[in-house]
Amino acid sequence: MNILSIARLAAAPYPEARTPVPRAGTIDDIESEDDRRGLEPDDDFYSLIQRLVADGDRRAASLGRSAPRTAAEMRARLNKGTTR
Repeated sequence: MNILSIARLAAAPYPEARTPVPRAGTIDDIESEDDRRGLEPDDDFYSLIQRLVADGDRRAASLGRSAPRTAAEMRARLNKGTTR
């Protein structure tokens, strides 16, 4: 055995030391799982909106007002100050 054959043996990986070749990456796995679950509500966003609406209602009530909830109420409030 010469020095060249020893170098080749040292450079060649052992079969049991080989890592398996991934078929799909981690991102693909995450995307597949996310697609399988479908749309999920963002609980933090909705709880924030609920708190903001409740706070606005409390502030309006303390001034003797109420927030318009329907399009008709909004139009009436906008048209209140205009003359036709």
